[in-house]
Amino acid sequence: MSQPDSFNPQIPLPPSGESNPSAGLPSFDPTPAPSALPETPFVPAPAVPLDQPSVGQPAPAVDPYATQPVPAADPYAEAAPAAPTDPYATQPAPVAPADPYATQPAPAVPADPYAQAAPVDPYAQAAPTDPYAAQAAPAAPADPYATQPAPADPYAAQAYPPAADPYAAQGFPPDQAQFAPGQPYAPDPGAYATQAPYAPAYPGQGYSGQLTPPPAKKKGKGGLIALIVILAVALIGGGGFAAWWFFIRVDPVTGPVTPGEARSPQAAVRGYLEALQAGRASDALLYAQTQPTNQTFLTGDVLSQSLAAGAISNIAVTKDAGSTKQAATVTATYNIGSQAVTASYDVTLSNKHWFLSAVTDQVDLSYDIMWDNIGLSLNGVSLDGVDLSTAEFFPGTYQVTLTNDMLTMTGNSQFVVTDPQGLPDPLDLTLDLSSSAQTSFQQAAKATLDGCMGEQDIMTSCGFGFTGLEGGGTPDLSTLTWTFESGSSSDFSGTTFTLSDMSDPTAADASIDIWIDVAIRDTNGDRYSDSVFLYWVDVDFSDPANPVVTFSS
Repeated sequence: MSQPDSFNPQIPLPPSGESNPSAGLPSFDPTPAPSALPETPFVPAPAVPLDQPSVGQPAPAVDPYATQPVPAADPYAEAAPAAPTDPYATQPAPVAPADPYATQPAPAVPADPYAQAAPVDPYAQAAPTDPYAAQAAPAAPADPYATQPAPADPYAAQAYPPAADPYAAQGFPPDQAQFAPGQPYAPDPGAYATQAPYAPAYPGQGYSGQLTPPPAKKKGKGGLIALIVILAVALIGGGGFAAWWFFIRVDPVTGPVTPGEARSPQAAVRGYLEALQAGRASDALLYAQTQPTNQTFLTGDVLSQSLAAGAISNIAVTKDAGSTKQAATVTATYNIGSQAVTASYDVTLSNKHWFLSAVTDQVDLSYDIMWDNIGLSLNGVSLDGVDLSTAEFFPGTYQVTLTNDMLTMTGNSQFVVTDPQGLPDPLDLTLDLSSSAQTSFQQAAKATLDGCMGEQDIMTSCGFGFTGLEGGGTPDLSTLTWTFESGSSSDFSGTTFTLSDMSDPTAADASIDIWIDVAIRDTNGDRYSDSVFLYWVDVDFSDPANPVVTFSS
């Protein structure tokens, strides 16, 4: 049948809600037709709405959705006019391929759609899994969108004439035998929620009243939310976990080192040297397997002055061959100031961390620095009362300084500790009197001698004099006089003092040549006279502000 150029249906439609006997279809009673039917009220079939979309192809000769054969005639039904030709049927129905989703084989369609057969229960279900299947589904065209077998045709309860039925391709719920235009046909909206839509004859061709598949379920965001929560906990409240994860992932040889928690021999030595390089004395001590006993010079202040005199730089470490899992030797190269150093460090494993067998060098300075209480200091630490025979030092540069204004120090006053096993160059210190000491001592000697020359005692406080008068006379001290001989005086401006003993740099002396005459009478009036030769002057400057001067005669 060819498709007309346009469609202008001329069949009048009844008003909504009224039946049209001329267009109605004979009603169908599923019970067998008796020889004499009782007279029953006639219910005309609803008018076929023309506003429904066409199936797009001619109705098959056999109604595939008829659930029962149509009786030959209904004596009580009015004759229905021939169904109008489907104006949209433009092509014959294609041969239907096998339905891959059909759950049951389809029975052969009867050759005569109007031949009455044994009555069939229109509500019988073909399988328990399909509550709406009233009969076995016929072979249907392949439907790529069908998720289950095609539902039973709810309008199969009525027989239709063999003319083309433009609405035969649609199905309706089985519990609804007929409907009126404009009225909903699904009394229970949830009854068919799981039923797949009816397949159109051709893809893209829809049907009015067709059930639509439920919208695809959106993917939940629970997994994403859970991941965000986990990350937030790790970043905000999981600081310990983040720290653990960081230190597990860092390289145990080249990565950051926590003092006292080195995870490789190289890291232990490198971390120790880097702590010294940064002036962190307390951190450097944490790499020691055994803490040093004498820590007088193992402070941050001492280390700071050491770095100021010679910074540690260019650190590189290499583990020696032959190292074991418990002990290793690491060769380190670095610079202390301008001096290049190559040293070996022994490290051992203890409680999963590596420690240096020694982090300090014990240096005996008692032979180089023999003086005490003269104002010497080492990198800012006073040496007064310090046991220098057991002093311990980090690798670095150390400088001996003097804060006594009466003395000067010359010679090598600096030494470098290269490593814990290194032997520093010996000190070569020489002390001498300062120029200010010379002046101070000259003035002190003059003042002292001038004072003694005015004393009224035969034995002066300066250390020169007599023990008594010859013959046992009693001296009359009021008659005693002390005078300088010609060419002698109390002027010591030309006198040069030197340290009396290098082992005791708090005493100085000088050679002098001074003649002093003395005269006295005894209580009997007898006159005595003599001379005193002063040849030596001593100065004790243990208290530099108050030197004590004595003379020898």
